[in-house]
Amino acid sequence: MFKNHKDAELGYGVTDHAAQGRTVHTGLTVITGTEDRQHAYVALSRGTSANLAYVFTASPKTADPAPGPKPAPELARYDRIHAEQVGFPAPATEPASPGTALGVLASVLDNDGQQISATQTRHQALADADHLAILHAIWAAETTAAREQHYRALLTNALPPGHRTQPSHQARWLWRTLRGAELAGLDPPASWPRPSPSET
Repeated sequence: MFKNHKDAELGYGVTDHAAQGRTVHTGLTVITGTEDRQHAYVALSRGTSANLAYVFTASPKTADPAPGPKPAPELARYDRIHAEQVGFPAPATEPASPGTALGVLASVLDNDGQQISATQTRHQALADADHLAILHAIWAAETTAAREQHYRALLTNALPPGHRTQPSHQARWLWRTLRGAELAGLDPPASWPRPSPSET
């Protein structure tokens, strides 16, 4: 416990966005593996004396069915450092696997989160204005209501008169199947069974 309140300063956990431009004595960074290298650079360069990274090597939401304790991942690293200090050749190092701290940090450094400028965004939007995939997505969204109404009419005509009721919300799966059949070049009305004369 400090006798003088001037001996310490309260610190609070902040995001790397909020920490940008700030300077602290010791930076403690939590790395989960979802960050990009731009965020990692900001988070790991705030401390003037030390910058430490606490890396999640496994998601806490993932169950681990393997029983028993696991060896500390730093043991191999300690053996390499000790061998170098003593003068023995260091054992061959293998590429960092995804389940290790170095592997997680390597994946973070490989993840480029650089955002393009507003001018580049405008140029990209103009270049994509006549892209067939984008035009198809717009066309599919604008014609969904008319297409589903057409499918309802097909369903009603295919059913016997006593069963022609309004379809439930589950019919959207049928509409998707019919849409897939149409995109495959099939004719849904021709493939549907017709009621026999005794059912009409």
